Amino acid sequence: VISIKAKVKEMNIANYAQGTALLIRSVRTIRKYRESKQDQKQDQQSWRRAEAHRTGKLALKRFDANLRLNLTDHLALCNYGMLLSMVFKDHDLSMKIYEAAHRIDRLHVRTMFYAAISRNPIH
Repeated sequence: VISIKAKVKEMNIANYAQGTALLIRSVRTIRKYRESKQDQKQDQQSWRRAEAHRTGKLALKRFDANLRLNLTDHLALCNYGMLLSMVFKDHDLSMKIYEAAHRIDRLHVRTMFYAAISRNPIH
């Protein structure tokens, strides 16, 4: 039996999965904030907005870690752009991220879809 002493510093799939889960959580919190804006007290609204930004920042860290290991991960870039656009409302930067993802995989439909939404934001 051979003893293998390998160490894994970070796993891309873990960073991607954690970032995506945090992105979904943050977007859901934003949607709940918008849907119940009129029914909630000011302190509840502030909490939801702060929670969305807190989880969004955590997601940014996960996507950054993923992209440090693999800058050509178009899926991570697409989700990064979604987070910037949907949670942080930074449509200009999200477009640059979508363009980078599109250069890597020109047939990735989700990137094209969310880039179109980011070009014409509703909210």
